[in-house]
Amino acid sequence: MRPKLRFFQGMVSVGSTLAVSVVCYRLLHANAATAAVVLFLIVLLTGAYAGFAEAIVVSIAAAVCLDYFFIPPIGSISIGDPQGWIILLAFLVVAIFTSFLSSSFRRQRNEIADQQSEAEKLHIFSRSMLLSSTATDIRRLTVNKCIELFGFRATVLFESAAGSFQSSMPESDATLEEQLRRIASRGETIESGKDGWTVLPVTLGNKSYGSLAVAGRHLPESTYRGIANTVALGLAQAQAHQSLTRAEAVRKSEELKSTMIDALAHDLKTPLTAIEAAAEMLSAPSEVSAEQQADLVTIIKEESGGLRRLVDEAIHLARIDAKRLKLKRTSVPAR
Repeated sequence: MRPKLRFFQGMVSVGSTLAVSVVCYRLLHANAATAAVVLFLIVLLTGAYAGFAEAIVVSIAAAVCLDYFFIPPIGSISIGDPQGWIILLAFLVVAIFTSFLSSSFRRQRNEIADQQSEAEKLHIFSRSMLLSSTATDIRRLTVNKCIELFGFRATVLFESAAGSFQSSMPESDATLEEQLRRIASRGETIESGKDGWTVLPVTLGNKSYGSLAVAGRHLPESTYRGIANTVALGLAQAQAHQSLTRAEAVRKSEELKSTMIDALAHDLKTPLTAIEAAAEMLSAPSEVSAEQQADLVTIIKEESGGLRRLVDEAIHLARIDAKRLKLKRTSVPAR
């Protein structure tokens, strides 16, 4: 609370104490017991809703007003009277106890509100992660959401599987990147007060998915763990999706290979049949004229050439599939 506002609250509380004392004395003609109860209520309210210093000031003012207006001799303050000191001590005890309880309740209420707020942010964060499927989206979303939701000044994510970094900073920090790699392998949290970075291991079970570095704000350990676990779940989901996509691609590739082999077998059967028939006819030269023999030899040569072309194309495709053939790309005009 600002000092000027606290001073104003203190002056209002003291003024209210004096005004209530005057009303009880002048208008209500209350006795000392009634006035003490009313002033106790004022001290209680001040301790509950104002600060500790305001409650102390009001308790002193209440003790002085009670002594001045309601305890004989009326109209004077008996500094040497033990009764006045007992009243002051009672008011101070009430003020201190009430102020302590009130501040404790306010602190607990603020902590609960902060926990609810962090839980809502983690829920939004996890929902955003579940809606993303690729590791690139997860990395970019982690950096953006950490700054947007949790108010960090900067965020850097290291993914172990890809060995890549995603950072909100325009320039990389070699020392921080090395620290991220080390934390990803060791799995321990490091807080560095020098540059304000907190480095978290991103793990799920016994598997490490990387590490996360945040700076600019200090959060409870439970919130840090919630952020790291959410990022780990997102990366695990992305890697599982990539594995399924890769497995589906392999399955389709195998289906395509099977189709190509069937087509190749069908294409091979035609020239082989022609070559076999021509060879069988040539095996009985007495039944075939010289002109027919020449035609059969021509057929064998042509079909053998076609068969060679089919085999060469199959070898060429196999090299492309094995990525052992370098393709040369050239641009050609559309028209």
